[in-house]
Amino acid sequence: MANVTEYNYQFTGGPTGYANSRCIIRLRNGSSSVAYIYFVPDGQPIPPDTDGGPWIKMYLPESMILTVVDQLRNESPISVYYASGSAFLHTGREPIGEGEE
Repeated sequence: MANVTEYNYQFTGGPTGYANSRCIIRLRNGSSSVAYIYFVPDGQPIPPDTDGGPWIKMYLPESMILTVVDQLRNESPISVYYASGSAFLHTGREPIGEGEE
């Protein structure tokens, strides 16, 4: 499990985007990349998540871009990990009913 302390993202145009992705979010812990999230055009097959290198690759449908960006902007702590053939973007424990500040 890796803590996520920073992120950046890029959007891509064209019929299928870049590498069949509409948006790519890079998750970092300090100066190290820990995971990439690729958003596949809706209706296209979703590739399997992988953890076969220095970082995790997670694939989601493009309809989830705003949900993920919202989580990264508003939740803390956030971690990413890979288990049982899937990548997970995870928030830390949160109190019930904390609401918006």
